[in-house]
Amino acid sequence: METLVGDEIPRSLRRPGLDMIFAVTDTDGSTYYLESDIEALQLLIELDEKERKALED
Repeated sequence: METLVGDEIPRSLRRPGLDMIFAVTDTDGSTYYLESDIEALQLLIELDEKERKALED
């Protein structure tokens, strides 16, 4: 999980009042942008669990 601020926030996501966004990247390279740190952590845990299950199979 990475915290993006200011100019680090992708232009397509910028808007007034948005000072910080959280980027979560999965093992496939897809990046998800979330405004809530709690939601970003939940997604990170979910992706980690999916990866662990895939490794077990």
